Amino acid sequence: MRKTILSMSLLVLFVSGLVAPVATEAQPAEGRKVMSLTSRSAVAISFLSDTGTKVDMVGTPLMPRARGEAEIKMKSRGPAQVKVELKGLGQPYLLGPEYLTYVLWAVSPQGQPKNLGELRIDGEETKVECSVEMQSFGLYVTAEPYYAVMLPSDVVVVENVLQEDTKGKATSVNVQYELMPRGVYAAANAPGATGPGGNPRDPLDLRQARNAVQIADLADAEKYASDTFVKAAQQLQQAEDSYQLDLTKKTVVTQARSAVQTAEESRMIAVQRRQAEIEQTAKQAAIDAEAQKRAAAEQQKAEAERQKAVAEQRRLNAEQQRVAAEASQRQAELVAERERSERAAAEASQRQAELVAERERGEREAAERAKLVAEQARLQAEADRAALRSKLLAQFNEILETRDTARGLIVNIGDVLFDTGRSSLRPEAREKLARFAGIVLNYPGLSIVCEGHADSTGTAFFNQTLSEDRASNVAEYLEMQGIPMDRISSRGFGEEEPIESNATSAGRRMNRRVEMVVSGDVIGVPLTTGRGR
Repeated sequence: MRKTILSMSLLVLFVSGLVAPVATEAQPAEGRKVMSLTSRSAVAISFLSDTGTKVDMVGTPLMPRARGEAEIKMKSRGPAQVKVELKGLGQPYLLGPEYLTYVLWAVSPQGQPKNLGELRIDGEETKVECSVEMQSFGLYVTAEPYYAVMLPSDVVVVENVLQEDTKGKATSVNVQYELMPRGVYAAANAPGATGPGGNPRDPLDLRQARNAVQIADLADAEKYASDTFVKAAQQLQQAEDSYQLDLTKKTVVTQARSAVQTAEESRMIAVQRRQAEIEQTAKQAAIDAEAQKRAAAEQQKAEAERQKAVAEQRRLNAEQQRVAAEASQRQAELVAERERSERAAAEASQRQAELVAERERGEREAAERAKLVAEQARLQAEADRAALRSKLLAQFNEILETRDTARGLIVNIGDVLFDTGRSSLRPEAREKLARFAGIVLNYPGLSIVCEGHADSTGTAFFNQTLSEDRASNVAEYLEMQGIPMDRISSRGFGEEEPIESNATSAGRRMNRRVEMVVSGDVIGVPLTTGRGR
């Protein structure tokens, strides 16, 4: 008997999102997901009839550790027998909480998917045996929310590939087939939904039934397939009641699986009817658009003829108005010429008066601007002097005690910076004066008067001499630091100017001091040339 060659499609499916959809159905008003028709590449294998062969089952990037083998027995008559064994399948909920099980699919080269059965995780290995009413098909496994789905999801976890000894010939075909996008099932787990499937400790079949009814509801099955959807909801409630009454597992499973099948049937009816409704709406919209187009064309033609008549009438009116206007214009030009001559004479006289007034106004404004500029410069100078004075006060205070007075900034050198009863400066005094001088050198407009003071201990002559010597030593040290001599002067006041009572040791210590009076126009104080507070 001559062997005939039967072809079978082995689909090479990609991870969701790597291949763009060819077309997507319209989005419902409620914002619920609609199936997408997606174009994928595929490979077909031609097998010899009445033979058996094997293909490898390998995991996709979503489940890379999954692997196994599919044994396919082709017959010249009757369905092909398929036996699939897999290892390394992880729990489906790892791919999304909405996924509760796996389903084995066969897809024809024409893009028709066929649910071959459920793959449940049972230890390390997962097996399924089934028959396929196709001559050509490809095998793959998807994660699903329940076992009875009629369309595969786009979460492909396992696909078949040729072995070296596979009996058959691979050919490339272009296949289009429908996949349920991940977002449709994910909607069952959206805020406000009760999924996915409820308590993980409940029976898997019962959880799948809950998923199936909820997904059918999201597909508007209650609107488009009301009787079937109500039946599915009732079957689910029977399964829930049986589970709560602790009836046999077989009873719960049977009722739950019936609910799954009925819910999927209601969902598919809803999808078909909604699509028909969309197509009818689009058809009616096209008819309405064509009618509107014809009416608009007729209206446009009538409007064009009306506008043509109006334009002709306007042309005639315009011609009449032009002739009348030319005659009127000639008369008006004669009158206008006479008036222009009269205005020209008046304008010449007015311009002369305006020039005189403008010159006087300019002179006044220039004087006012000069006055304003001078006032602004004065205010800015005062602000600059105040800012510098405040800055120097802060800088001097970081070195020695300084106060702001009408005479200028008075920097106090206390008795502790001199040797006791002597005029020589201690090292720490020289260090502070060096820092002080470094600041003063930056401002050539500053002058310094060093004023020595003493307490009432000792004779008046001794105190006078000591105060003069201390003031003189401070002035000389500042000069050594680079401050020009003509900016420094010194004098002593002995015990004549105490700032505290000499009756206490603390008061006497404060009275023994040298005050450096810093003045100058740059800080708003005239240069100190004489005594006075």
